[in-house]
Amino acid sequence: MIEALNIIKKEFPDTKVLTTGPNYLHYSIVVDRLRLSSYQKEIIRLLRKYDLMESVVFQGTLSEEQMRQQYLNAHVFVLPSSIENSPNSLGEAMLIGTPVVASDVGGVKNMMVHGIDGLVYPFDEPYVLAEYVCRIFRDDDLANKYSRNAINHASVTHNQQNNYRQLMKAYAEIIGEQR
Repeated sequence: MIEALNIIKKEFPDTKVLTTGPNYLHYSIVVDRLRLSSYQKEIIRLLRKYDLMESVVFQGTLSEEQMRQQYLNAHVFVLPSSIENSPNSLGEAMLIGTPVVASDVGGVKNMMVHGIDGLVYPFDEPYVLAEYVCRIFRDDDLANKYSRNAINHASVTHNQQNNYRQLMKAYAEIIGEQR
């Protein structure tokens, strides 16, 4: 996402990436800096390399309502993961109608249809991620289309009553097989 953000900001300089978790970018206490993971150090290195330190906002721990509001406020939800199975955050964004750009890993394509519900990109191609985010930024009609389609799709795949019935049916079959 950081490499893509560097590209996105050339056309949309006010772009900000909002994420959850504590803000470790400006730790001034040596002990705190020493506790950073190698992943956190790499994020800081990349943000400095591309001069993006002020373009990423860590929001701490959010409540359910705060998270919902962030999805509603976002112009696009990006899932830049290198590994996923069935990402809840993707389903949440789709249910709320935030336009989605997601990496093509794990079960992502089982949850959304590229070009219909949002856009799916090869996880190791940040320039494609950047182009897809810019495409949504440029075209409100496209963003609205993805939003509507994602809501309709997710309303079926994430229907609580149907999923509960399917789960109970699966458990009943398992129990029946064990007798």
